[in-house]
Amino acid sequence: MKLQGLSDSQIAKKLGVARNTVAKWRKICNIGSAPRGKSSTVDVDLLVRLHEKGYTDGAIAEMMGISRTLVVKVRKTLGLRPNRRKGERGPGRLRENVPLYQEARRILNDPLTARIIYAAAREYLKRVRNDENLTEEEKQRAETIAWATTIIHPGNILHPSPPAYTSPAEKTNMTHIEYALKLEHRNDFAGVCGAPSPVLLEAALQIRGTEEEAAALAEYVQYSGYVNTHKTVAEIMAETHRLNKRPEDIAYWHGVWDEQDMKAREWAPVKEGRRIRRCVYRISEKRITNGKKGKGGGYQNTEARRAYLGAMGY
Repeated sequence: MKLQGLSDSQIAKKLGVARNTVAKWRKICNIGSAPRGKSSTVDVDLLVRLHEKGYTDGAIAEMMGISRTLVVKVRKTLGLRPNRRKGERGPGRLRENVPLYQEARRILNDPLTARIIYAAAREYLKRVRNDENLTEEEKQRAETIAWATTIIHPGNILHPSPPAYTSPAEKTNMTHIEYALKLEHRNDFAGVCGAPSPVLLEAALQIRGTEEEAAALAEYVQYSGYVNTHKTVAEIMAETHRLNKRPEDIAYWHGVWDEQDMKAREWAPVKEGRRIRRCVYRISEKRITNGKKGKGGGYQNTEARRAYLGAMGY
């Protein structure tokens, strides 16, 4: 294990013993603390190529299957500077016990990682738009997926103020239906957000700061989409790196909304929208009142209206 470049801590973790025990065994066998003779067996050309592409020491060590300490020693021997400045901290690893929405926001706060994810989304969108075999509906769905990759934040539940008067139900027209559907769609986003897939985040963390490699991550953008705000990374990773069990979650939500739209339009008693009224400017001959005139000819007092809104909790 020492010849493989593993440290005492890594060997102790694999064998399930204490680090001091490994150190004692190493001294008995007359093995130095540093991996002797390993620098000559390291693929230096591969290490240099990965370093030029912008990979950090930890990412190079993970890709080459050696320890980070060995990568640092070989890099210093070659006179190469680290790709991360001293004291600079990256976003770290992907945490699995945290909701994906929270973790994606944390990772995208890092400019180098966010630049790669945005470049991958642009490359995916470019490929989709140039694909002549896709229909317009599929292209629109792909645009929504690319947009979700950059995080679509959940919406707030809208609490509209109740109007002074409500028209009878038998007079509901298509304009009223459109207002109600927009309100329902907006409220659906209170617990739903758009987020990149965990596999895309993991790949972006490995090539942090290497925008040239972002084109290779475009294939992972297709797994992005809508996800519940409370769903953790571990739950999503257990579902084959997809945002949920449906491969096309965005298509599912659009199907739900289309069904709601169809049922509401079929129910509407008046099959036409509100007529556009002409606004004619003219000087009113009536005096100013302190309320709104109702359909019955009476006035609703402003103080009574304010008391009604206060009783309703607004």
